Amino acid sequence: MMEMEKSLARKATKTQRERPAFHMRDSTKPQPWKLEGNPTETKKPRADISRMAYSMRDSTKPQPWKLEGNPTETKKPHADISCMAYSTRDSTKPQPWKLEGNPTETKKPHADISRMAYRKHPEPLKAPIPYAKGRDFHLKHVKGDLFSCPPTDALAHCISEDCRMGAGIAVIFKKKFGGVQELLMQKKTTGDCAVLKRDGRFVYYLITKMKVFHKPTYSSLKSSLEAMKMHIVRNEVKSLSMPRIGCGLDRLNWEQVSRMIEDLFKDTDIQITIYSL
Repeated sequence: MMEMEKSLARKATKTQRERPAFHMRDSTKPQPWKLEGNPTETKKPRADISRMAYSMRDSTKPQPWKLEGNPTETKKPHADISCMAYSTRDSTKPQPWKLEGNPTETKKPHADISRMAYRKHPEPLKAPIPYAKGRDFHLKHVKGDLFSCPPTDALAHCISEDCRMGAGIAVIFKKKFGGVQELLMQKKTTGDCAVLKRDGRFVYYLITKMKVFHKPTYSSLKSSLEAMKMHIVRNEVKSLSMPRIGCGLDRLNWEQVSRMIEDLFKDTDIQITIYSL
């Protein structure tokens, strides 16, 4: 019985001598490559990658390529691309193509297109109306015949889309300037402005309603005036004569129409003369 106990004790002592003194869980202790109790063993243990002193999450610290406790290991770890110091969200900062802590790496990382600060280009703005430089707008009212105005003045009045011109001052325009077919060929609709050129001056036909028996609105009259304004500015018309548009048979209020004309043409240098009997 005593001999059996002594035999078991000798086996336990031999096992303890053969057990290496290297512990991977405590890498701060010096690591002897030769196993204790085995002077002929020269194979060094594998490095514990999980406890390496290299950290990509703290790239400000110097990166030791040699593993702690292994002075002969020179292979550098793989770079953690998810923690690179490259950001597509802040493209104003200089982009370090070389990975931090890896002076020999020159291949730049792939840009994360899904996280790029991509912005849709806005639609191009419409070209502004080339207003005259003078800004010398004048609106005056006179009593008299519209057709007694200077021959260089442009003329304007209101009509319907069908160009009937069968009542009011429109009858005089029709007899004096004609051009009904020419007006119809322009295919203008309500809110537009048809134009004829007679004796070196423009004659504007403000289309404010669809049929001759309809009544215009302030909205349709304003749209027609805006269309006439664009033509006046582009052709550098300096003077315009017209009656109290929309306020005869069409029954619009002249004070409101007059304010509308002033608001639309105040940023031009045209002189507008309103004739009334």
